Amino acid sequence: MHRIQQRGQYSEKDAAKVLQQMFRAIQFLHSKGIAHCDLKPDNFLFLGSGDDAPIKVIDFGLSKFLERRKYFKSFCGTPFYVAPEVISGKYAEHCDMWSLGVVMFVMLFGYPPFYADQDDKILALVKKGFHPITKKGYGPHFPADIPCSDSAKDLITKLLTLDVARRLSADEALDHPWLSGKTALDTPIIPSVLDNLRRFEGGSRFKTAVLTAMADSLSDGEIKELEKTFRAIDENGDGMITFAEMKKALEGHKDLKIAPEELKKIVAMADINGDGVLSYEELKLTSVHRKLIAKEERIWLAFCKLDLNGDGRISRDEIKQVLAKQDADVLEMLKEADADGDGTIDYDEFMAVWTKNAAKQLVPPKVAEEEAPAAAAAPAPAAAAAKAS
Repeated sequence: MHRIQQRGQYSEKDAAKVLQQMFRAIQFLHSKGIAHCDLKPDNFLFLGSGDDAPIKVIDFGLSKFLERRKYFKSFCGTPFYVAPEVISGKYAEHCDMWSLGVVMFVMLFGYPPFYADQDDKILALVKKGFHPITKKGYGPHFPADIPCSDSAKDLITKLLTLDVARRLSADEALDHPWLSGKTALDTPIIPSVLDNLRRFEGGSRFKTAVLTAMADSLSDGEIKELEKTFRAIDENGDGMITFAEMKKALEGHKDLKIAPEELKKIVAMADINGDGVLSYEELKLTSVHRKLIAKEERIWLAFCKLDLNGDGRISRDEIKQVLAKQDADVLEMLKEADADGDGTIDYDEFMAVWTKNAAKQLVPPKVAEEEAPAAAAAPAPAAAAAKAS
């Protein structure tokens, strides 16, 4: 998605070229008896900045080896992209094809077909399935106000089908005329799609405070390496890294080609206090963040560190005690994370803090009211299902 934003505009043909590489990668995995089980845009990376740079699949932490007539039961994946059979607890490699269908939808329309403000509501929408009709509004259907070829809609429909027997395999998808580029449109996709993709939420005070509290999760070796890196980038030794210093440091690494615009965004996201430069503490928090989100078990440990009495909820007093914040700050942090407004933060709400940015980046302009699922019909949240397995 970052590559799309950098280009400023792209067409269906451009999207088809990228998606074809994704499908080929999954075709290879499936041919070797491996299901990835957590496909999403974040898990596909370009090896370089050139238009012809190859794509690699990453993050095999939830992948599984396939066996004939054997199904997996434990919940895994990311709510926006998870297949309905994963929620039901009986799935195999077909779940990857559903996820690729959602990725394709996001690339063409700029938002996920199954969108809600909470994981359980997203999963309830997914279980209801995709409706291959074109109408006004945003939901699990094709939007009337964003042009798209019939061929692209056909491929998405054949990927986002509840019936896994009818869902296309990777081999079959690669034979589809849209994915080969034969029927993909070469006219630029309308600007509103790019606007959707560019949306993202700013820094969270609660997340920053938790990262600060979890700074001890870095080992002595990681701290020494981080200090060494900081000193190397901080050319004038003033204790701050400027954009110019970061740019110069990256110029010495031919394998790390990042466009200036993209680098500015990266620096801005890490610049917590907004002073235009990066301090050592800010750089350290980015390292803690990367380490924390690499495994849910680490996020669980962070939750337990704040949940002093072990009742499964983080209270106002616990935030104040662990994070050493004033009452006004505590109330602001509670407001950020306490989705149901009960005055405490449970584990699902805590998890949402770490996945919220990804969600906000994909928020459609307006979700049709008729598509909002009833809370009573929602299945168990992703985090709870993961812990239960």
